[in-house]
Amino acid sequence: MEIPADWISEAELAAAVDVSHRNLLNWRHHGLLPTPMIRHLGVGVGNQAFYPPITIAMIRRINALRRQTRDMGEWRWQLWLEAYPIDIIKWCRQCLLTYVEVISEIDEKRFVEAATRKPAKRSDPRRTFYRRLKAQGWFALMTWAINVAIGARPPQSLFDPVSSPLASLARLLGPFASGLSPRDRLVGSPIEGAGVRQLLAVLDEAEATELEKVREDCRALSRAAERRDLLGFILSQMWRRPDVRAVFLAGLVALRRSPDHQGSLAAALGISEPTQ
Repeated sequence: MEIPADWISEAELAAAVDVSHRNLLNWRHHGLLPTPMIRHLGVGVGNQAFYPPITIAMIRRINALRRQTRDMGEWRWQLWLEAYPIDIIKWCRQCLLTYVEVISEIDEKRFVEAATRKPAKRSDPRRTFYRRLKAQGWFALMTWAINVAIGARPPQSLFDPVSSPLASLARLLGPFASGLSPRDRLVGSPIEGAGVRQLLAVLDEAEATELEKVREDCRALSRAAERRDLLGFILSQMWRRPDVRAVFLAGLVALRRSPDHQGSLAAALGISEPTQ
């Protein structure tokens, strides 16, 4: 295959952005840079790598992000949110596959027991939810969530107007719901069919147009703290965990397939759109 005329060699790339060969290899390995095309120079001479022009801007952005955090996972998400060519689906699949392995090896009863315990550490952000829901409400909501995650039928459904998990969710989000109740907002959604294995299938079928809509949703979630209230705190704490982001992304793709859930998530959360 012929290398496009506007692609640049590794030597030209290094001169343009002052990047080492070691960093190029490392960042490519972690999915942060495009895969280069290779020109074979002949036996005993070696090969020459050529990168698409966007690579210059991506390296400059990575260098800026390096001054904020050393977490490559955070770089990956930020690059994707800013519409750089990052294969976020591949990363999310790897994350969800880890969940599948855990679920397949753990005893279901012990899994539910562990998840429904009161969060022990003061630094655990779930303690805020526990204090609001109290022991009974926490147990109901977490039991529902774990059963959904492992692909089992929850003992009580969120779509039952008198169910305990619905009451817990309403208590958690009630002060921030405008107009429709949490149950009404979820009607028509696939939320109770969003087990980890089902979410993997959603990722496998995700199309580019769906990902563009979900990218906008994820931008809103990444800025949830701007609400400066409990809902903003809840969402921002959840967003801080990369594994939860993988669930968010797959779940949002599934949700966007529902005709009743096509509105702007940023508008629903009361978050202003970022200026370009």
